Amino acid sequence: MNSPAEKIALVEDPAAWLSTDFSGRTSWERRWSDAMLAELRAATDGVRHLAPEAITRADFPLVACAPLLAEVSADLDRGRGFAVIAGFPVDAYNRDDALRAFCGVSSHLGDVVDQTSKRDRIIDVTDKGKPYSGNSRGYHSNSMLPFHSDGAYLAGLLCVETASRGGESLLASSLSTYNEIVRRWPERIAALTRGFIHDRRGDHAPGEHPVSPERIPVFGFHNGLLHCCYNRNGIVWAQDKTGEKLSDDEIAALDAVDEVVRDPRFHVSMDMKKGDMQFVNNFVILHSRTEYEDHSDGRRRHLVRLWLDCPDGRRRGPTLLDLYTSSERRFKKYEARDAARG
Repeated sequence: MNSPAEKIALVEDPAAWLSTDFSGRTSWERRWSDAMLAELRAATDGVRHLAPEAITRADFPLVACAPLLAEVSADLDRGRGFAVIAGFPVDAYNRDDALRAFCGVSSHLGDVVDQTSKRDRIIDVTDKGKPYSGNSRGYHSNSMLPFHSDGAYLAGLLCVETASRGGESLLASSLSTYNEIVRRWPERIAALTRGFIHDRRGDHAPGEHPVSPERIPVFGFHNGLLHCCYNRNGIVWAQDKTGEKLSDDEIAALDAVDEVVRDPRFHVSMDMKKGDMQFVNNFVILHSRTEYEDHSDGRRRHLVRLWLDCPDGRRRGPTLLDLYTSSERRFKKYEARDAARG
């Protein structure tokens, strides 16, 4: 146990919430107005000459939607860390235009970035019959996904089709998780801040090492703000490639994280509906998904995922993105930019 002189301070932040702070979907849901939807359609019609992933904020001007998107941005970077915009009429759009609309909206929240070593920027989250394992990414399966953070500053999902059963999205506050571990097991914080080697799950550039080149802290402070980067499976699978086993202390530290986030007091559950756009700040939110089944008539649960970077976000810092893209470190790029600015 830490002595009183070494007592670890709790984090105070709007993103350090409990499930009791919300009263269900209406507590976090925002909706498009008719005027906003008309503007989205017009903006989408104006970028049909562009590939969806190439759309920038300048290409997709929004005036009527701007106040709502400003509120969403505040939710993500200075508030609870997640947001849902409901009511996008996804069935009224063809596939390419729905992607253009989603990328256009997302461009007002951050910069769309690569998600894989092959530079894929748009990921279809559907069941492809692949197991969630050290050789496959979780979005290819219908398995339950344990709580984790994604690779970039923000993750965005557009729900194109729901599941027949299951597939609920669970969101937990990683800051409240940290605070609870400090209260109950302060001796576990050292292992979590020291960090872990991660398996890159086969999604890395040729010639690069199959595990992360350095330890990635689960919890770390940047610019005075607490950040979280967590994926236990990637940590466990790395052992087979490094030959280094986790210590009992490290396993106990990971168990502490999992025990807290599974507690209903520390997470909320949301049933994704068609047309929902969900955004999460990966530095302050851990997310999970329940196992699901597709419809018997052939309709398949289908979400579209984007990863977004926020160069001017207040929590800008190292992310898990480097696991799944080239060895260029985007955070280093921003450090160089800031240094040039003086």
